[in-house]
Amino acid sequence: MIITWSAPDNGGTDITEYVVLIRQNNGIYYTRDMDNCPGTDLTTLYHEICTIPIATLRTDPYNLDWATNVHVKIQAITLKGSSPFSEIGSGAEILDTPDAPQSFLNNLS
Repeated sequence: MIITWSAPDNGGTDITEYVVLIRQNNGIYYTRDMDNCPGTDLTTLYHEICTIPIATLRTDPYNLDWATNVHVKIQAITLKGSSPFSEIGSGAEILDTPDAPQSFLNNLS
């Protein structure tokens, strides 16, 4: 699953980290995934994006079922402090059917 967002106004101070939290299956708690969405990684910082494998979301600590919506909150951090967390975003669904093929190879021999 690809998580993307728009950078907030940084108040004149560079953003040094994003905290990306994902709601677990119990619906109450959020867990930070530092392995797949490290908040200080340059790709995360400069492109406002991270990728979390569906297999990760289906296992502990998330334990999300197929056809479950994935909800995310994000916080920006600068040297001057932390922003409030964003509203809960996306609600993207973990599909239990395959995606459509994305490209075709032409083999004319």
